[in-house]
Amino acid sequence: MNNQIALPTVNLFGILDDIEISKISSSNCQLHDPNLDQIDYLCKSISEIGLLQPIIVRIKNDFELYEVVAGNRRYYACKKLSWKKIPCIIVDVDDKVAFEIALIENIQRKDLTFIEEAHVFKDYVSKYGWGGISNLSNKIGKSVSYITKRIKILELPPDIIKAISNSSLSVCIAEELLFIPYSDQLKISNKILEESATVREVRKMARRFKDKSIKNDGYTDIFVSEQSPLSNKRKRIYNKSILILRLAMKKLIFLIENTADDKETYDILMKHKNALHDQIDQLLKNKTNL
Repeated sequence: MNNQIALPTVNLFGILDDIEISKISSSNCQLHDPNLDQIDYLCKSISEIGLLQPIIVRIKNDFELYEVVAGNRRYYACKKLSWKKIPCIIVDVDDKVAFEIALIENIQRKDLTFIEEAHVFKDYVSKYGWGGISNLSNKIGKSVSYITKRIKILELPPDIIKAISNSSLSVCIAEELLFIPYSDQLKISNKILEESATVREVRKMARRFKDKSIKNDGYTDIFVSEQSPLSNKRKRIYNKSILILRLAMKKLIFLIENTADDKETYDILMKHKNALHDQIDQLLKNKTNL
């Protein structure tokens, strides 16, 4: 599938303009909570090097007021810094296109969590009824299967969704749980966390669970391994170590993206990111050799 994102066509009333921040309001359909996404760090970055990318706003009340279309976090950061004006790109768009612009920017910047992304997809298709999954797929450059799986994740029990949000449970494993009856999903997810099961193990378990010969309590011994207790313990340790390093690398990537203008710092952070990547690869090889 062609993963190139189809940007919405919009009317620009000016390439760039400095607008009084008091005349700007945040978006009515924010895709995620800006208070959860390192606003303090963004404030520090903006105060030191300025706003590298203007926010996108649309007109409200005949140019008297404006609403943020994309850039809520930058808007809140500038507001917290007590800026009087903020550089803006002004567009004339309806609610649907405004939502699409915000969604595309967040996908490109990788600002959305898995669960936030799932809610946004569901809102686009169901809540607002702006188009089907195929239409959304063409807009954002994601496959129909990708979008469908994300939306279906919201059907999982709340405790599982919470585990995905705090990165205790990977979204790949969560997708495998969709093939298991709802009444057993939470019990099995707890077992997965206890055993630090891999995606392959969960996929195998899901296939076995669909076998009619397995009773409803089949999850109790579903991860019994032929490996020794010591090997299983080591594998769990490797899995947890890999998860910790991946989370660290994700945070480091965020810092790297915000230091592109500082070549020395950028190069140093890139070396550390590559080192983390090598460490993860080595742990994966060690786990494979158990």
